[in-house]
Amino acid sequence: MEFTILIVGNAQVGKKCYLNRLLTGEFRSFLTTTSHILNTTLGLVKITYSISATVVDGYDGYIFMCDMSTQTADIVRGTSSIAVMAVNKCDRNITAQDHHTGLPTFTVSAKWNRGLYEPILYILRGHLGQSLRLIENEAIAPSNVTRRPRLFCQIFKY
Repeated sequence: MEFTILIVGNAQVGKKCYLNRLLTGEFRSFLTTTSHILNTTLGLVKITYSISATVVDGYDGYIFMCDMSTQTADIVRGTSSIAVMAVNKCDRNITAQDHHTGLPTFTVSAKWNRGLYEPILYILRGHLGQSLRLIENEAIAPSNVTRRPRLFCQIFKY
């Protein structure tokens, strides 16, 4: 099964950071891929993402993104497919305000890795049914971390 999702939003709302975190696990990184495969209770699902400032027809789903500071919904336009609103930069447990768009609204934080899959699952469930669940997310390799035990010991006086 393959789906395409368009992430739509004004400048600086975090569309690229959201997609980077979703696909690579990194908050800020150079995006080298725009698709991934999710293992679900209904089988493998390949999702290909695109980013735009305006709505383009022909996608299976749309994520209209705004950020917590502006919470503007002026980007929302009629689509012929399933659409959701994602309010990014929700670095605390805050409920997004009603945007009067009629769209399901999800709060996400690319910075803190919160709620990233909820908008996607909503779109997929609209196509495949409410029984859809993630079995496991695609494995994301951690960043290279160099341990410096000597420095740790100096700081904590061991």
